Amino acid sequence: MSHRDYDNQRQRRIPPHAPIRAIRLVSGMTLADVASRATVYLKERAASDPERKRSTSLSEGALSAIELGIRGPSVETLEALEHAYGLPGGTLTTTYTPRVREIVGARS
Repeated sequence: MSHRDYDNQRQRRIPPHAPIRAIRLVSGMTLADVASRATVYLKERAASDPERKRSTSLSEGALSAIELGIRGPSVETLEALEHAYGLPGGTLTTTYTPRVREIVGARS
């Protein structure tokens, strides 16, 4: 197949998305199962690079809030969830952008 044949293909579409709650349910895991597996991964990552400040746990409440769209996941949390579900790296993505926190009482 020549390069020219690719020029006539349809425009790429966004692939189907599956909510992480659906992934959890079909995997047969509970919130506690996923949170526990993700926490193990986060602790291992933190231990491997003690100089870098990292989250070392994912609670059931935080996971539930992420599943419901109340809270956005960080890239680090997505990596931990990929590990918990046995998914290849880069499988879970998000368009979430963390809000900028204003430091009260900070001097300019």
